[in-house]
Amino acid sequence: MTGYFIKKSNLRNTKTMPMEKSAGAIVFYQNPDNKIEYLLLQHNKNYWNFPKGLIEKNESEIETVKREIQEETEVGEIEIIPGFKVVDKYFYRVPKDHPVTEKRGKAVFKIVVFYLVKVETKEVKISWEHSGYEWLDFEGAVERLKKYKGSQRILEEANNYIIEHEA
Repeated sequence: MTGYFIKKSNLRNTKTMPMEKSAGAIVFYQNPDNKIEYLLLQHNKNYWNFPKGLIEKNESEIETVKREIQEETEVGEIEIIPGFKVVDKYFYRVPKDHPVTEKRGKAVFKIVVFYLVKVETKEVKISWEHSGYEWLDFEGAVERLKKYKGSQRILEEANNYIIEHEA
């Protein structure tokens, strides 16, 4: 279940607003010809993004990344690429059909920390939270994320990092 993004100017009292902190990953596969493909998960008809989830109590960001990738993709062994970490901050409004009644319709300030993760296989088994997945080259992933400029920016930073450090 996803919310929708709202502009800061539409918020009046951010000091009392609930905050969430999540961790996630830009997951990529590099084939023997060095072609890079990125994993995007489909959450509903029009929402695509990277694997991510709320950081649980007493859990580190890295532990969250590992847990979320396994829960959402069952992709197997992962390698967290050292030196890459990007933070995204945004506001969203909890959907009116959210299962937790007291959260419905509320604005939330969200911080998501993304890491770069390399996998050795493209075999994915998505969780109940998702309706699909795709492995896409950089241009295809940017196009799939066209509604989400923050996600496009994060993908671009990851792609540049791979070009500079991995190839």
